[in-house]
Amino acid sequence: MRIVAPALAMLCVAGAASAGDLTATAYQVTPAHNAVVKFSKHWGTSLKTRWTATLDGSASFPLVVGRSVYALVAGEPEEIVRIDVVTGKIIWKISAGSGGIVGLAYDHRELFGVNGSGTLSAYAAKSGRLLWAMPLPGQYSFTAPPSALNGLVFVGGAGDGGTLYAVDEATGKLIWSQSVENGDESSPAVTATGVYVSYPCQYYDFAPATGAAIWHHSGDCEGGGGSTPVVADKLVFVRDYANSNSILNADTGAVVGTFGATAPPAVSGKIGYFLDGTTLSAVNPATSRLLWEFSGDGSINSPPLVVNGYVVVASDEHLHVIDERTGVAASTTTLGQPSGGVIGAGNETIFVPLGNTLVAFGSAS
Repeated sequence: MRIVAPALAMLCVAGAASAGDLTATAYQVTPAHNAVVKFSKHWGTSLKTRWTATLDGSASFPLVVGRSVYALVAGEPEEIVRIDVVTGKIIWKISAGSGGIVGLAYDHRELFGVNGSGTLSAYAAKSGRLLWAMPLPGQYSFTAPPSALNGLVFVGGAGDGGTLYAVDEATGKLIWSQSVENGDESSPAVTATGVYVSYPCQYYDFAPATGAAIWHHSGDCEGGGGSTPVVADKLVFVRDYANSNSILNADTGAVVGTFGATAPPAVSGKIGYFLDGTTLSAVNPATSRLLWEFSGDGSINSPPLVVNGYVVVASDEHLHVIDERTGVAASTTTLGQPSGGVIGAGNETIFVPLGNTLVAFGSAS
C-alpha cells in the first residue's frame, strides 16, 4: 500500500447520504462516488438473507431509493428492473434497447442511462416509462455511467478526443458541453460546486451549471481510458494507470498526495479505505498513517462501501463487514458463489449481485 499526502486538511464527506435519506443514486452510492451511506436506524452487523430476486441476466450496481431498488440487467436486449426493497418482488422490468447501457443514475424521480453509442435516455422511476431519449452529439463511444444532481445529468463520451456533457433532466436539452482528453471510463463525480472527470494524466473540474472550466491538471501524457474520480469535500482521488494515483485539492487542482488503489476508494470522515489488489487498507491521508489492512479470504473483488461505521466488501465467497476503527471483521457471511463485483446499500439493506440474482442482506437481529 503506497500513500503519501503531506499537509492535507481534515476530510469531511461530500454527498454522503444523511440519516433518514436512504438513497443510493449513482455509481458508488452518491454522485460524488464517495461510497458512504448512513442508515437511519441502528444496524446490526450480523447479516441474514432477506430475499433473492431472480433476474434474466447479471445485475449491475444497484440504486436504492426509498422502498425501491433499481438495476441494469445484462442480456439481449438489456433490461432495467425495479424491485421492492422489502419483499424482493419485481415491480416492473423494461427493455433498455440495443447499444449496451453502461450504467444508471437517479435524480428527481427519474432514472437515466446512456448506451454505448451515446443515446442518453430518461425513464420515470415509478413506472419505467420512457420520458425522452437524446443522442449526444460529436462522439460515438460511451463507457461510463452518468451522474445526476440538481436537475442536470452529466455524461462523458469519446471517439474523436472526448466530450463532457450536461443535459437538462426534465427535457433532455443539451445545456453545455466541454472538450476533454479523452473521455473514456470516467463517470463524472458531481458536487454542488464541481464536475470532476479524470483520464490519463488529464484531470478536470467544471462548474455544474455553466460548464465553465475551474481547473485542468495536465500531466505529461494523454490517451484512451480513464477512471472514475472520488470527491470527499475538498479532495479529489484520481486513479491513473499511466501515472501515480493522485489526491488533488478540489478547489485548485493542485496535487497534494498519492495513494495506491485498484478500485474506487471510499472516504468517510478523516479516513480513506483503499482496495489495492485484494487487500483493503484504512489510511489517514492527512498523516499518511496506515491504520489497518484486511485481506479476508484473499479474494476481495468489490470496491469498499462504508455503512454506519463499518466497511463492507464482497469477495469470491464472502460478504465481509469490517469495523472501520479496528479493521476486524464484525461478521462474515458466506455467499456461495462469486459476487458480481459492485455491491450497494440503502434502506437498512446490503445488495449483492450473484450470478443471475440480486440478493438482499439485512440485520439478523
